[in-house]
Amino acid sequence: MSKTHKNAVLTPTGRLAMVESAMAEENTLVDVAIWFNVTPQSVREWVNRYKKEGEAGLQDRSSRPHNSPNESLSEIFVNKVYNCVRPTQCRRLLYGISVD
Repeated sequence: MSKTHKNAVLTPTGRLAMVESAMAEENTLVDVAIWFNVTPQSVREWVNRYKKEGEAGLQDRSSRPHNSPNESLSEIFVNKVYNCVRPTQCRRLLYGISVD
């Protein structure tokens, strides 16, 4: 069972019901948004994900950013040293030899 974000309006099951309602010809995105208490843009995004990825696209995703543009160079260095796996990689970092 996946843990739903505390502010999430819908679970994956609810998203599927919303998408199915939105894809029915007699319903508009605005109507579906009102029924599910979300914005029409949100309905459109879930429908597009469903069309692209199927039911897997309706699962919860991490909201963690892929990078941290405000992270300082010292934080980056500490993280690289902390996460290095091979001793040679650690020595290269500590002695200033470029490691990518």
